[in-house]
Amino acid sequence: MDAKTRQTVGGYNYSPPLGEVVAAMKRKKYVVFDDARGHNVNIVGIRGRGNADAFDDCIALFYRTRDSWSFFAFPATTDPGTYYRENPVNVHGTAILKPGQYRRAFAIGTHRDYPALVQVEPVTVYRDANRDGNLDIENAPEETGMFDIHIHRAGPTPVLMVGRWSAGCQVFQDAAQFDFFMAQCNEGARKYGNRFTYTLLTADDLKPPRVSKRQESVVSSQLSVVSCQSPPDHPTRSEPQEARGKTGEGRPATPPIATKGTSGVQLATASSKHKRQDGPATLPIATKGTSGVQLATASSKHKR
Repeated sequence: MDAKTRQTVGGYNYSPPLGEVVAAMKRKKYVVFDDARGHNVNIVGIRGRGNADAFDDCIALFYRTRDSWSFFAFPATTDPGTYYRENPVNVHGTAILKPGQYRRAFAIGTHRDYPALVQVEPVTVYRDANRDGNLDIENAPEETGMFDIHIHRAGPTPVLMVGRWSAGCQVFQDAAQFDFFMAQCNEGARKYGNRFTYTLLTADDLKPPRVSKRQESVVSSQLSVVSCQSPPDHPTRSEPQEARGKTGEGRPATPPIATKGTSGVQLATASSKHKRQDGPATLPIATKGTSGVQLATASSKHKR
């Protein structure tokens, strides 16, 4: 595989090759978006060992432009920090997103006070209720619904530990890298509408079955990757953790209204609120029209 498939983020030591990610998705019969017009983004989280408070996972974004692929990998966490493993938001246990492909389940909206990808369709989580600080998903009960599982960043400056930054959300370690990620998503929303699919794999999923040298050569020849503008450097300094309050699951997000302007997709906030236990929330459904990105609304209920 061409070395360019291993684009790293500031020396981050886990950047899976594009070919391995695509092959894993195809083995699981997941959709890989490959529109040649560019920015039909694939967003893929890759969960490592689930070490407490470590940004030891990866969130990759890649897309095709004509005959080439652009690929970026960012350090992140796809599971909750120690604080919320020991102090679940939900009485049934901490939410841990189950690996899978969640079609059209996210949209550009507002997490706290900045743009992020917010949950707009049901996802499935494991419930870890033993409060031992470990990631316990084997034989854990599952629940499907609306849990405010968003894709967002940690602090406004780089942080070294997950801490309270994730109660189940998919969280970038570095804010500047997250801004770069969101810029790609904004361009995707401008072209294809404000809905995004998120795929969560595990590191074990990337281990390919044994194939012949001939098969390996064929797979490698099908993917060529071009260099793109490099994301900002890997974080090097610590930042105080978020103030008390709920993050991830249990943290309301302001649903987005996307409008098309001269600079692409812009956001305004909707007046509805996400109710955490007992009431419908008005959520966006983006549809593509001749005048850009338009929104319809759908009613959904957040279950805790």
